[in-house]
Amino acid sequence: MQQNASHGHRRAQGHAKHKLKYIMRVSKDPAASAGTCVCKGRTADLSYLAFNFLSTVAVTFINKTCFSRVEFGYPAALCNIHFLVTLLGVELLYRAKMFQKVTVVNVRDLNFMAIAVVIGIVTPLNNTSLKLNSIGFYQIMKLLVTPCVVLIE
Repeated sequence: MQQNASHGHRRAQGHAKHKLKYIMRVSKDPAASAGTCVCKGRTADLSYLAFNFLSTVAVTFINKTCFSRVEFGYPAALCNIHFLVTLLGVELLYRAKMFQKVTVVNVRDLNFMAIAVVIGIVTPLNNTSLKLNSIGFYQIMKLLVTPCVVLIE
């Protein structure tokens, strides 16, 4: 019995060390290694999530305005404009040293190519759906994709 208790204690220590390594790897703050709570990372994460949510809603409304008021009838072209603006934004962030580029090992991998094709097809189809439907219907259908995929799986 004593042996099982010490084994469990060693396992818990190993888990704590792994958790500390993770905290130290994610946060280079010296306070993290002392075992204190580092809230900067959580605040940054919440800020990124809020920005992502707000920018997604803004892009949806801007797209709908382009389709309905401006009568821009080319959903795929609008996607290409968005992709170009995203590329320029990411390049600016890279040049501002906000992140480092990651080299892709094998772009000829069939799984990589399949995902790239699916993303290239889904985005214009989403914009076509937004062009033909109201924002409410579009958002509801977009939100229902995940539960439907879970049910299919």
